Amino acid sequence: MKYPLKYGAGEIVVECPPATVIANPATPRHPPLTQEKFAEIAAKSLASLDIEGQRGAIVVVADKTRLCSYPTLLPPLVTALERAGIPGNTIRFLIAYGTHPRQSDRESRIAYGEVFDNFDFIHHDCDNDSLFACLGTTSRNTPIRVRHDIANAPLLITLGAISKHYFAGYGGGRKLLFPGLGARPDIERNHSLYLDFDNRRLNPSCAPGVLDGNPVAEDLKEISSKVKADIAFHGIPDHLGEIVEVIPGHSRADFLRACDTFNASNQIDIAGKTFDVVVASAGGYPKDLNLVQTHKALRNAAGFLNPGGRLILLAECRDGVGADSLEQYISMGWNAAFDTLSKRYVGNGGTALSILSLAREFKIAMATSLDPAFCAAIGVDAISPKDVDSEVRKYLASSNSSALIPRAS
Repeated sequence: MKYPLKYGAGEIVVECPPATVIANPATPRHPPLTQEKFAEIAAKSLASLDIEGQRGAIVVVADKTRLCSYPTLLPPLVTALERAGIPGNTIRFLIAYGTHPRQSDRESRIAYGEVFDNFDFIHHDCDNDSLFACLGTTSRNTPIRVRHDIANAPLLITLGAISKHYFAGYGGGRKLLFPGLGARPDIERNHSLYLDFDNRRLNPSCAPGVLDGNPVAEDLKEISSKVKADIAFHGIPDHLGEIVEVIPGHSRADFLRACDTFNASNQIDIAGKTFDVVVASAGGYPKDLNLVQTHKALRNAAGFLNPGGRLILLAECRDGVGADSLEQYISMGWNAAFDTLSKRYVGNGGTALSILSLAREFKIAMATSLDPAFCAAIGVDAISPKDVDSEVRKYLASSNSSALIPRAS
């Protein structure tokens, strides 16, 4: 059986024996959400608010790594705002980068469509201390700082896609405001909760889909009680990344409902099976944009491996590692990196420890454009994209059990 897997903007075809489990959602595909349908949702949501006389709105959107069909959804949202009485020249967009690097205009134009050229887009800068006012701290000592323009926005809207997140439980929703619009030290404090310093390990309660008992998620819950959108539009992607539904709301209950809706379309029940060999794709661009983003697919796919099992992951990483701090910590090795992060958590330290731990537990090979010497330093074998099919056939033919995961992100 031949199967095409996404790699960057293209595909690589691999051949699998009939016994290989194909991990795709069994639910039928829904058609992508239309502009007309979202226009109805947006208009109804705005009508539920008392915005008469309001002059101005800020719409928070994700960056290029977490797209939400923005070229389709932003034009009807703008129209709905204007029809609700918000002058078009007072509508601004804020790109929630978190600690990610700033996009170019070209990348932004691709991400957001025609709206990018017709409205003001503000690029968030997590290192500009003058942007923030402090609202206190969480019970885990994470400062709650909010941008002045967000705190004073006449109308605050978020629009982003719900996703599973490897240590925060879920992405999207409340994460657009924080860490998306947070200050770097605060983001790093929240992310440091992924590390169990007492036991020198990654916190096992920080996992995809886990909110209760997850210290990172519970910290975010406290922050979101202080920093709220008037309307949060939760985009629900299907397993191919197309937005098929938008759930509006402003409460935690609305966010949890969106998470449940996401699960119904994207989870796969294979009865807890694990395998000797897993072949996976991160899902192509932008899910395999860099190693920071690819790591999510790496951790997801490794969760289906037997102890000591083999993973072959397709991830182009056209933008390289994605963060200097990630490369720095990986080069240290597990023990030195953990010791350093114990003193002060910086950047993508948890991601580096996660990658190093996976490379110790499993045999991992990546089809990637990353430097083979860097891959070797991690403990990962780099393979050429042209050799993927032969590598896959070799290992699947000799394995007792195998699975193919087309969109491991």
